[in-house]
Amino acid sequence: MEPDIDWAFSNPYKGTIHRLTPQFVASIRERDDFDLLEGHQLEEVPDKQIRVDFSSEKPIPVHKLGPENPILDYGDIPLYEDEFGDRGYSKVNVRYRVMANSFFVLLRSYVRIDAVLVRILDTRIYHEFGSQNFIRDFSWRESTYSELTLKGFNFGSEWLLSQQQSDEVYPKLDLKQEWKEQIDF
Repeated sequence: MEPDIDWAFSNPYKGTIHRLTPQFVASIRERDDFDLLEGHQLEEVPDKQIRVDFSSEKPIPVHKLGPENPILDYGDIPLYEDEFGDRGYSKVNVRYRVMANSFFVLLRSYVRIDAVLVRILDTRIYHEFGSQNFIRDFSWRESTYSELTLKGFNFGSEWLLSQQQSDEVYPKLDLKQEWKEQIDF
């Protein structure tokens, strides 16, 4: 029996949930170059448990991410990038946007193995300020090159050199698994 090895260095890990502790808040406040908590009051609620509803079908309210809710801050942070010895491409990045009443985060793991497959693992997190929950949506999308070719996808050099190649191929990939969760705190 062959071992279950993911040679593409990607797996369907959607993250770990931790409670905000006073030690963590203190360590952030000690850093002079980090102003994330500036102007915000954080309270520890020691007796309250984090509850995760794994059966939630509540979607992220995409309509609240439109132009009527202007973006106050945005970022795209690359965490990892590799070209697989010129045989593909892998990138993990975090995109975030902060609006006046909410924030949205996308953690994307994108893997392209030339002439073999394309895989995208996305974790999306949405939170409305003042609410006591987050919505987390995880999806695993993957298709082989032959499947994408049958769908009419063009693997030309323009796409291969594009910084947005994961966004361009995303709608053509098959959805393998999806989890929607509501996290109450």
